[in-house]
Amino acid sequence: MDRTQQEAIADLFGLAARPAPGTSFRLADVNLAVRELTGRPLEVVLVELFGPIGDARAARASAADERAALWAWFSAHPVVRARELEDWIADVRAAGIRGSAEATLREDLVASQRGSAGPPGSALADGLSGGL
Repeated sequence: MDRTQQEAIADLFGLAARPAPGTSFRLADVNLAVRELTGRPLEVVLVELFGPIGDARAARASAADERAALWAWFSAHPVVRARELEDWIADVRAAGIRGSAEATLREDLVASQRGSAGPPGSALADGLSGGL
């Protein structure tokens, strides 16, 4: 904690002297001090200052679930099955997709089906490879 931070903490808690640099404070005490000064709980003040506090773990889990569902859909798609492209799908998935290609994978697959009776069209292949 630098001197300015020490003074801010002393003001927040109504201390006569600045706390030592390594001093720690209980979150419940910080919440109480903020509530006494502002009339609002700490989490409300933080959201007002910095925006909502997200749940990064839940967001990552949700994104992983969405990716897994997309790959399951893609792997089970009738065109992929009919053309025996499961190995190719596994290779693409293992190599990864760069940029926004994963977000448009369904549209790319559907578009590739319209224009080709053979393997997925170049629009899909280009979108999937994305410069890999």
